[in-house]
Amino acid sequence: MQAKDGMFAGEPHQVARAYTDSVQRILLIMEQLTIPVIAAVNGPAMGAG
Repeated sequence: MQAKDGMFAGEPHQVARAYTDSVQRILLIMEQLTIPVIAAVNGPAMGAG
């Protein structure tokens, strides 16, 4: 992150947009579902609060 390489390259607004367009895409699609989504996770679960 400090080196601003890879997915962290560019201006802060560009990095935030790239994150939303890639990493959060699955969550945004799940949010639009009309049925409940239940998941079982074997191991640590992190992110998306």
